[in-house]
Amino acid sequence: MYNPDGKEMFTTFLANTRAVDVSISNDNKYLAIAEVDTSGTMVQSYIRIISIDKAEDDPTNSTEKTYTSEAGKLITNVKYQDRNKLVCMYTDSVTEIENDQENALVDNTKQITFQSVDLESNMCYIEEKSSGLFTADSVVNIVDINSKETKQYTVNYVAKEIYTYGNIIALNLGTEIEFINTGGWLVKRYIANQEITSIVVSDSIAGIIYRDKIEIINL
Repeated sequence: MYNPDGKEMFTTFLANTRAVDVSISNDNKYLAIAEVDTSGTMVQSYIRIISIDKAEDDPTNSTEKTYTSEAGKLITNVKYQDRNKLVCMYTDSVTEIENDQENALVDNTKQITFQSVDLESNMCYIEEKSSGLFTADSVVNIVDINSKETKQYTVNYVAKEIYTYGNIIALNLGTEIEFINTGGWLVKRYIANQEITSIVVSDSIAGIIYRDKIEIINL
């Protein structure tokens, strides 16, 4: 870990696991590490919370707490959100850690195609629902981390990818993008002349990446 001046603050080593994601708390006091152990017959995920102040003096004794997930659950992302709540994304669920307790936010028992925790005080997931014999809709569910209230936004296409930043959710529909906010409202609809390769989203602009060019648009 480095400070803004580029000076190394500390280094920590993982003995038997691999780090898949990290997140720094809003008050810069804690570092959360999502770890995965694949050495056994079933994958095992852990979330380790490190005190940054302690790690600067003694990295080997800086662990505040380690959360052990159920065997077989694969963690993919961790993100500190509002009020230092740590939101943890697995392949089959999303949980939050608050007051030393890990509680489920979403259990993916439905047909979930995409999910993200990289938002401000929210997480989202897309559920694919059949709308006809050969057609389907993408239902975006936006969950407020604090109130647990869920808002929905439906598009009459199957989403190819999802990109999130701050309060913006971008849905790549192939040659069309719908930008929505965490309130569940459409911010902008963009129609392209060719297949969209990727999208980069910020607070007020977005980059539309094609195979041979990049376009910048205002949101």
